[in-house]
Amino acid sequence: MKRLLTILAFFFSIYFVSSQEMDIKTLDNIFNTMSDTIQEQSGRWQFTIEDVMYICITDTAHNRMRIIPPITDANALEEDQKT
Repeated sequence: MKRLLTILAFFFSIYFVSSQEMDIKTLDNIFNTMSDTIQEQSGRWQFTIEDVMYICITDTAHNRMRIIPPITDANALEEDQKT
């Protein structure tokens, strides 16, 4: 979880842009710059960073974007990952 937060913070601190200025082209540039591998499809991306897969889905009609990280069973996590 700490690694995820660090990665997301890095995404948006290095490319600090207000939400009104964010667009698909800017997101595409960020993801292509930061990811190890990427698959793109009209407003959707599946990419990996340090062997962790993420999915980003956008909705331009409602000015929304979601980055979905992997989910695992809590029992599979180490104690420091839970905190």
